[in-house]
Amino acid sequence: MNTDGTTPMTKRFEGFHERHDLPIKKGDVVTIKKGTTIRTTHPRRSPSYVAGRTYKVTVFAMMSGSSDTKHEWNETTEKYDLVKIPRDNPAVEWVGEGGYWCWVDINEIPEAQPKDERSFLEKWTAVIETMGNKP
Repeated sequence: MNTDGTTPMTKRFEGFHERHDLPIKKGDVVTIKKGTTIRTTHPRRSPSYVAGRTYKVTVFAMMSGSSDTKHEWNETTEKYDLVKIPRDNPAVEWVGEGGYWCWVDINEIPEAQPKDERSFLEKWTAVIETMGNKP
């Protein structure tokens, strides 16, 4: 965990995002990693708890997140600009223990992280080429 309370995963989704823009959809099976903060409606665990193990869940719904706005003075245009401020990030929601709702910030889900665009073969070809150039 980082000093700011986040995990080392890349923050890709901050504030409001349309559901169709999110990489995870209803029905997907995703990984909840050990140590992830899970928010819940469970009366004995509310408002949140830390996952004690890594496990898989089936996504019931995606929450879009939310953003606030503020007016900020723009010196160049000499007008106020409307600026979006992220408030809640999108989240993955599923039915947890006892039928109570659970949800996790999408940025904590490994399946939501950017994928390396190169294929396995391309990566190993690059490795072999660099090794072949050494005397």
